[in-house]
Amino acid sequence: MSTSFDELITLDDIGPRVASNIMQFFEDDYSKSVVLELVSHLKIKNPAEISQDSALLNKTVVITGTLKELKRDELKNMLIDKGAKVSGSVSSKTDYLIVGANAGSKLKKANELKVTIITEDKIFSFLNEK
Repeated sequence: MSTSFDELITLDDIGPRVASNIMQFFEDDYSKSVVLELVSHLKIKNPAEISQDSALLNKTVVITGTLKELKRDELKNMLIDKGAKVSGSVSSKTDYLIVGANAGSKLKKANELKVTIITEDKIFSFLNEK
């Protein structure tokens, strides 16, 4: 837990205010102990298990709208298994937006930023691309 403020603000979706709050949180000994306890229960996937020839490797993907075929968490896990980073918001760093029914502001922003849009009916072929 020795990340600096400058390192934090380079991360997607982390600005100066959030970085400052994170730094403050980890200055507290109790907060650190709670996080360490939680981390001890995590099962982190070995990076060697991620296909290095996946088209999604190191790509940032955002999901929006209501999905019919998959639960959002299932899709998120499938994307992560392919080496993608799943984000909650569209930015200039977003590579793909997966769109379900009733998509709103994320779709509008993705179109403005010329982000590649993947419709729900194309998800499985998209996940299997190499």
